[in-house]
Amino acid sequence: MRREGHRDAALRMREGTARGDGEGTGLKRVEDAALCAGCGGLCCLHAPGNYAPHDLDAFGGVCTDAVSRMLDAGQAAINASLVAVYWLPVVPLLTLGARGIGKQALCLCCGDRRCVHLGAKGCALALDERPFECAVMVPHADRRLCRMPGDTSMEELWLEHQGILREAVELRTGRPWRDELMRQLIRAPVDDAFANGARELIDTLGFASDDASIRETVAAWKTEGVHGGPADG
Repeated sequence: MRREGHRDAALRMREGTARGDGEGTGLKRVEDAALCAGCGGLCCLHAPGNYAPHDLDAFGGVCTDAVSRMLDAGQAAINASLVAVYWLPVVPLLTLGARGIGKQALCLCCGDRRCVHLGAKGCALALDERPFECAVMVPHADRRLCRMPGDTSMEELWLEHQGILREAVELRTGRPWRDELMRQLIRAPVDDAFANGARELIDTLGFASDDASIRETVAAWKTEGVHGGPADG
């Protein structure tokens, strides 16, 4: 059986569902070619965008098998953002995003990375094939990094699917997802800003090591509208 490549997977997604509006978000896919060309793709060069759960509809919906197939195709990676609210323990929230060149499928503390889909003339994918975050981000006229419109957060879109992403991590590594996160943080280069910030935050506030602690921090995060930690992985 032929291994599904980047383009094949993107075409399956395009054929499987018409992704005009984000499911439950009311957001539309947009593109400003002139602004993107002038920017040169700062986000694409340093922080590839995340897929939304409805991007997996063409793979049968959000399930461990669909996530694993996207990881195997080489176009996606599981990332982690750290959520810290006041004095509560730190919680990593996992998302599924476009993979960075030379990065592994489990990029829980990857830091700076260039998207695999970025070519000499911009994104190699058509607008309706791109990860949802890439397609709805609003470009800044002064060529700063793009931003998500309104109060939408990709971490929020993946909240109810954390168990699936954690299971995908554990299937690939053979170890608990928390252990894999800490393993990557410990093994990160000494000059890795994200890993250093993450370790400092965890040392200060502690790591949410059980489901009750995770629920408490996430509930406070949603109530306060605080998104992310010191940096996104």
